[in-house]
Amino acid sequence: MRTSAGLIAAGIALVAVVSAGHAQVDTVRADGAVRLQLAVGVDSSHTYAVRGEERRRIMTYVETISEVPEGYLVVGENVRPDGQSFSVDSVVVARGSLAPLWHSDHSPAGHMDVRYDGGRLTGTSDSAGTAAPVDVAVQPGAFDYSMARMVVNQLPLRAGYAGVIVAHDIRRGAVPLPFQVLGEEAVTVAGRTAQAWKVEVDLGRARAIRWIDQSTREDLRMVVTFPGGQMVAEPN
Repeated sequence: MRTSAGLIAAGIALVAVVSAGHAQVDTVRADGAVRLQLAVGVDSSHTYAVRGEERRRIMTYVETISEVPEGYLVVGENVRPDGQSFSVDSVVVARGSLAPLWHSDHSPAGHMDVRYDGGRLTGTSDSAGTAAPVDVAVQPGAFDYSMARMVVNQLPLRAGYAGVIVAHDIRRGAVPLPFQVLGEEAVTVAGRTAQAWKVEVDLGRARAIRWIDQSTREDLRMVVTFPGGQMVAEPN
């Protein structure tokens, strides 16, 4: 188990903006204004599909973080209950800022190998055996979308706190991720009870509620609600 489940940070660059309702919101960017670190190691969690009273395990997510010359390599693998690997995401981020450097995504739908460089995302995308070039603009200071979860854990969370993570998804493009802290709550997972921050993340057509341990900043539980159902993820 990684210490503090991933990020151990001295702080994060926050730029204050004002919403239409005049409430302060933080826009979070990978601009290197302060240094961020990742703790190396392996974590895993089970994902369950929930329909009514039925709860069925559909996937195990295994995340491995290691140091590489450029910074950190983060590998996320989705494994079916039968032990077969379903998809693998590999991302390299810069030490200090966690700015993305490259991303490789392999799944049954195809694969994508791209590099972030000079405000652009370039590389190749292969779907059903047909390769195509990738060359798109990336918003300045954007985190790779897959890293946004780790960033939220290290923000100055408190009841009522809100913000937007600037993120770029390699397939969908710019995806801002608004979040807000709904409050604090005691959560029991695997026989252990901890006081957690309850954080809501707007995923567009879905809504995620995350419970983040106040002392360790580990993810204790995540519930994603979308049209037609729910998914729940908890540490393995």
